[in-house]
Amino acid sequence: MTSDVVPVRILVVCTGNIGRSPTAQFLLADRLPAQFDVSSAGTRAEVGVPMEGAMVRRLAEAGVPHAGHRSRQLTAELVQAHDVVVTMTREHRREVLRLVPSAVRRTFTLPELARALGAAGRRPHAPGDPRELIALAAAHRGTPARADQDDIEDPIGRGEAAYTRAYRAIDGATAAVARALTAQAPHR
Repeated sequence: MTSDVVPVRILVVCTGNIGRSPTAQFLLADRLPAQFDVSSAGTRAEVGVPMEGAMVRRLAEAGVPHAGHRSRQLTAELVQAHDVVVTMTREHRREVLRLVPSAVRRTFTLPELARALGAAGRRPHAPGDPRELIALAAAHRGTPARADQDDIEDPIGRGEAAYTRAYRAIDGATAAVARALTAQAPHR
């Protein structure tokens, strides 16, 4: 990355910042080029807690680097410092917007962002700059068949099957987001 390239900053948000959001953070970071800077935070995080073991195992099995994560609390300053905020549920999105109402056009649930970027990227003259594509995605949010399709359920305390469902949902949506953003990223 050259020094004149300003990274596209992505913030991923869940509740405790120990399961879903760091999983999405590490999957996105692994799939996106260096011009993207991905981090995460929690709406009710206990600061400094390591990542949940069940998600760590799934990332390790997939060969995704994930070392050193410690939870942190979501703040208005974090929201303001990022180009796009990606949440795990509609309730997390509401909490982000309570902190920073002006972030409405750049705050999405993960499934919503995957769907909207896909729609925006199919336009005949889709923008080449990922930031412009993210802005265009806001106009392509659409409505899912069921509102809960925009939520990725918290697996903590719900058993291995819940972790598997959450991981698969995060994995699929982050793959779609990365494909859309890298298809639009300028080649170096």
